Amino acid sequence: MEVRALRDIEEGEEITLSYIDIDKERSERQKELRDTKHFDCQCERCSTPLSESVDRVLDGFRCPRCSVKASEEENYLLAQVEDKLVCPDCQLDVSVAAVASTVFTARTKVAKAKQSLNQFKYADVVTQLTDLTKGVEVHGQIIHFHCSHGIAISVARLLSDAYIKLGNVVQAYELRKQLLKALLLVSWRNHLPLALAHFDNAEALRRMLLHPTTPLLENLDRDELQQEMRASYQAFSDICAVCLGKPHPLRHRALAALKF
Repeated sequence: MEVRALRDIEEGEEITLSYIDIDKERSERQKELRDTKHFDCQCERCSTPLSESVDRVLDGFRCPRCSVKASEEENYLLAQVEDKLVCPDCQLDVSVAAVASTVFTARTKVAKAKQSLNQFKYADVVTQLTDLTKGVEVHGQIIHFHCSHGIAISVARLLSDAYIKLGNVVQAYELRKQLLKALLLVSWRNHLPLALAHFDNAEALRRMLLHPTTPLLENLDRDELQQEMRASYQAFSDICAVCLGKPHPLRHRALAALKF
C-alpha cells in the first residue's frame, strides 16, 4: 500500500488516528493490538525505550517522600532498578512485586466500580474508589500515582461520573479538570477520549454556572470558569470534527453552547 500526501506535512504532525485508546499502559495497548488488530505495533511511541517515552507515566508512581514537597511540575517518578522501584532523588525503594500485587487489587476495585456505575449505584462507586484517589498502599505507606497513571485516569473518570449523578457538581468538576490534565500529558492532539474529557468538563462547568443552586467555591471566579467552559467546548468541537469526520449530536450541542 502506498500513501501520498496532497500537501506538505510538518515533522511530528498527526496524519492518522489511533486504532485504540492511547491512555493505556504500553503493554496493555500492545496486547490489545495483537488480540484485536493482529499486529505487533512498532510505532515511535511503542518502540522508544520506556525510560525516554511518555508511556513511562502511564504506569508511573511518584516518590511518597519527595512528591509531598514537590511543585506540580516535578514528578519524582520512581525508576525500576532490578526488582525495586527507586526514587532517583532520596533513594527510597519499594519492591516491584509488592507494588504489582497492590496494582492488581486496585484494578479489581476499578472493575467493580465500573459495574456499580452501570448499575446506577453511584454512592457505591464513591465508597469503592475513595482510597484509590492518591495511590496504592504498600507496607503501610501510600505510593502515589502519577496523575496520568492508567488507574488514576480510570478512577477520575468513574468518580466524576458518580459525583455528577449524586449532584455534587463541584467535586465532579475538580475531578474532570484533573482527568483533562492527565490526558493532555499522554494523548495526541486529535484523540476522541480527550475530546470527550473536554466535553464533560464543559458540561460540569455549564451546570455550575447556570444552576443557581450550585454553590461555587470562594476561590473560583465566574468569568474565568465561563472562559474555561467555552475553551473546552471549542476543543471538543475541533477534535470531534477530525476524529468523526461527520456531524455528531454532541458536537452540535457544543456549537450551540458556544453561540451564547
